[in-house]
Amino acid sequence: MSGDDENQQQHTEGSAEHSSMSARPKFDSRSQRMRNADSSARGVGSLVSGVDKLLVSSKSTGVLNLSDRGLSEIPRAVFDEEDPDAAENVRAPVQTISFDAPDSGGPAWWEVKELTALVASHNSITQLPVDVAKLTALQRLDLGHNQLESLPATALASLPLRSLDVSDNKLRMLPDALPVETLAVLNVSRNPKLFKLPEAVGACARLAEVRATGCALTELPRAIGRCISLVTLDISSNRIGTLPDGMTRLASLRELNVSCNALTALPRDVGAMVSLTRLDCRENRIACVPPSISDCSKLAEIFIGRNELTMLPEALGTCAALATLDVSSNRLKELPASLASGAPFRTIDASGNEITRVAPELGRCVSLRRLALEGNPLRSIRQNILTGPVGDLLSHLRSKLGAEENGVGAAFRGDESTARAEDVSRAVATAARVASEGGRSSGVSLRGQRLERLPDDFWSVVARGVTSVDLGENGLLDGVDAGEVERCDGLETLLLDGNALERWPLPRREGRPLALTELNLAGNKGLSATMLPGAFSRATRLQKLDLTGIVFRPSCGPNLLAPLSETLTELRWGKAMLDAIPDEVFNLRKLRVLRFNDNRIRELSPAVSLLNELDELDLTNNDLGTLPPELGLLTRLRWLGVEGNMLRMIRRPVIERGTKALLEYLRDKLPESFVVS
Repeated sequence: MSGDDENQQQHTEGSAEHSSMSARPKFDSRSQRMRNADSSARGVGSLVSGVDKLLVSSKSTGVLNLSDRGLSEIPRAVFDEEDPDAAENVRAPVQTISFDAPDSGGPAWWEVKELTALVASHNSITQLPVDVAKLTALQRLDLGHNQLESLPATALASLPLRSLDVSDNKLRMLPDALPVETLAVLNVSRNPKLFKLPEAVGACARLAEVRATGCALTELPRAIGRCISLVTLDISSNRIGTLPDGMTRLASLRELNVSCNALTALPRDVGAMVSLTRLDCRENRIACVPPSISDCSKLAEIFIGRNELTMLPEALGTCAALATLDVSSNRLKELPASLASGAPFRTIDASGNEITRVAPELGRCVSLRRLALEGNPLRSIRQNILTGPVGDLLSHLRSKLGAEENGVGAAFRGDESTARAEDVSRAVATAARVASEGGRSSGVSLRGQRLERLPDDFWSVVARGVTSVDLGENGLLDGVDAGEVERCDGLETLLLDGNALERWPLPRREGRPLALTELNLAGNKGLSATMLPGAFSRATRLQKLDLTGIVFRPSCGPNLLAPLSETLTELRWGKAMLDAIPDEVFNLRKLRVLRFNDNRIRELSPAVSLLNELDELDLTNNDLGTLPPELGLLTRLRWLGVEGNMLRMIRRPVIERGTKALLEYLRDKLPESFVVS
């Protein structure tokens, strides 16, 4: 080959390479550059070919998934396969449907299904064509993580859409015409230029879930109160100053998240939302809680920390189901005695206030597992009591109660042991009376009674309809037999923390699932030897599990937690001398709270990224030297505890900036070839 010929060949190859590179889509964000690198490796031709295959497949499934394909637009063939231009541009399989032999390359005509789901998330799509109206059977449309600035004005209204996801885009507004007859799920989160939702939202009678977090909303549509089927409303991280009056007509609403807004008050008749179970209004400017809150008989969690509260309403203590109350970082001067009026509190966080006095009556809240009072000018309670076990704090308060009521320093009248026995008998008798009347007793609590044994008839009473048993902080060695627990068909909560049990309390033999949704075994170190494979085989409805202080042994087996994979939302396993988090924990995909504090964990597996529902992750006081970049993919994580570790690879200022900054730092450490999904 001559020199001129060789130069010509090199020029041609270089031009071809340049042409190929120029054909690749360009992206602005780092995650988009990752996807571009991935598509470049495959080549544009293979990418188009892959789309072809997906189009063919959709004919037999009714589902088309084009996510993370580096697309700047949705292929025209999706909307009209008979269009010759579409066939030319995307090589659409216009002749893939077989009318003869079933093995001719595509589905037979009688197998062809209309498109019901179109997923085109994580691309760079800038426009949704009006041709989407041609997909007359479409029920799910997912366009999250794209570059959309608008949606067609009327095209969506005629579709039978049940789910519309346009989160993580650049939308400035939504169309006034929505599929009001069918829409059940709407997600517009993280559109930072979206200033309002259309009034048409109020006409969506079947709307059950609305997520609009991280936008620029300043108000909600007044018609929102007409969404009688609404169950979940998340409008956190916006600029909303007031909530519309009609909102209290949402009688089906269970979860309301209005945190990180500019609210100065909650609706006066908030109690009209009778189905509410979780209320999150952290980081606002709320000055008071309306007394009508007591009418929310199903309300289990209230988060109203970092506001401007100066007092709490007397009615708050009468909320029949209230277990968690977060009033941290406000301006409260005291915790009122009314909190002991009957609410079944498990957690009260009043840290970071101006509290100088805690009502002794709170010592009667024997169901409390956590009472946080750090960061308050409390001088009447010693620091070691404030920071010690909650049982000691409650006992201290009860002693003050006795002194105030009787003018003596004793917590009980007369002989302490006699009074304690009377308390036990009274609690069991109350539960027995409710059961004998044919009702379901909400619970029986013998917490902190220093019992050596249980009353003889205790479990027979529980089996008659008791739903909650609290035997915590007693020091029991025996008395909790798996056979007795098995007989208690209605038992949902079993608290055994702070005892010295040596026998496993749950049945292992085959049988119907237990009703248990919460189990606390913290501090029962003797159970380490009895926590064997099958320990949770009957606890398939368990949502909360506390194994703090129970050492994990190899004999526990790799499938110890497998029965809980579909239900468990909270796992606490601190102080267990663990060198690593057991691999099976990463299969618990419903987890929202995970605490492995005070262990010996040296390394965190990248598989932690699989727990994408996590809200809290506690890794404090371990031996971690670094954190996997994959941890940064947990975008729902609100709190990450890493204090007390030797994190040499992460600068201290990054950690001190908080969870959000740390997760961003870790995401930036992901390899360039990593494809963010």
